[in-house]
Order: sequence, then C-alpha cells, then structure tokens
Amino acid sequence: MTDSSKPRFNPTEEQRRDIVARYQAGESICELARSFGVQDDTIRRFLTRQNVPLRSVSEAVRLKRSINDGLTNQQRRTARAIADRRCRSCRTAPVAPRRRLCESCLAASRNRSAQRRAAGLCHGCGEPSTAPTCPSCRAGMKSWRQELRDAVLDAYGRSCACCGETLVDTLCIDHINGGGSKERRAGLTGYTFYRWLKANGFPPGFETLCGACNLAKRNKSECPHQAQIRQMLEHIAKIPLTY
Repeated sequence: MTDSSKPRFNPTEEQRRDIVARYQAGESICELARSFGVQDDTIRRFLTRQNVPLRSVSEAVRLKRSINDGLTNQQRRTARAIADRRCRSCRTAPVAPRRRLCESCLAASRNRSAQRRAAGLCHGCGEPSTAPTCPSCRAGMKSWRQELRDAVLDAYGRSCACCGETLVDTLCIDHINGGGSKERRAGLTGYTFYRWLKANGFPPGFETLCGACNLAKRNKSECPHQAQIRQMLEHIAKIPLTY
C-alpha cells in the first residue's frame, strides 16, 4: 500500500526548468532531492520523463572532484604524493630530503635526460632543441611558477603584513613563529616550499612580508615598523585622559 498522506511531487513549470538547469549545471540528484524535500528516485524519474540524460556514477564522481578542486586525477594523485613525501613519479617510494623523486626514478630521469641531450633533444619534452630546454618547455615552466606563486600570495595576502607594501616582486612568505631555517635545511626552499604550502592546503602559521621587513625581522627579531608602532601605542597609553 502507498502512503496516501504524502503529497505527490507536482512541480510548477518554473520549478521544472530550474531542476533540469541545475542538474545539467552539475548539481547532483541527491542535492536536488534535498532541496525540494523529496526522495532521490522522485528526481531521477522526473529527469527521465524530461528526457534528460542521467550521469553515471563515475561521471558524477569526476564532475564533483573537478568542481571541488579543479584538478585532474593525475594532478590530484601527484599532489597527494608530494604532501606525503612520496615520489611524484611512482607515487609509492619515500623520497629523501630535498628530493622529489625516489632513487630509482631519479636515476631513470637522469639517464633519459642524458640520452636526450646527447641526441640534441630537449630533456623535458624530447623535441629537437639546440639548448638543453626548448623555448616551449621554458615558457611552460615560467608560467607554472607564476601560477604557483600567485596561488600562494592569494592565500596569504598580496601585501606586506607589516608595512603594507604591495609590489609583488618584493613579497615573500614568512614563518610567523620562526623555524624557517630548519625547513630550509630540510629542502623546503623556493618553489619547493610553495609546492609544500599548496599540497598541505596553505596551513596557518605563515604570512606575507616584503623582503625588507622579512630581513629586519630575521636580524633583529622585530621589524622596525612594528617596533615604531609599539612605541607609539605605548606613548599614547601614557597620555592622561581629559574630559
């Protein structure tokens, strides 16, 4: 017997168009069902009656992942391997400090690069090149580095947290509580450090500083700008209040 007390799903014409548009835009059947307060099968039957092609489970998973992080499966597996300190090539063997590849993959990579250079090929893509790296690979690496740096600055701010400097070329990432030298000795320098930040979801404990403020903080443990502000606040606090 059916439950006659439960109202039948009878959407208006506007709701019909909305359901179809939202599903085709990437919203799942479960999300649509929760939105309209009905069962998943109700939305599934409705879409079938509207002659809307339904996504398979694998298509739904790929779509959800692409919406969440914008990465391909290969990029996602590589990022996970880097975060776990595993080889980015085989993604299984652990890597030594300051290395991105395990010993086996590193030897294979060096051997391949040597063979390509001896044959007058770009050691990156294998295309003919008079230089070790062809212009296309150099441009691609430059673009990748710029995108990575932009992602880091977008996460931690595009201005110095101390003096407010906004000139991008002068900005760098500072460890708020120190410890940068220890990480540099472990190999987290330059773009390797940026990759680590991105792979770990841009963790807290870091801030954007300009080169001058970062150097002053390292040498004097406190940037002169912050010392000046602190002294000014201490002076203001000593001024008696008058009414």
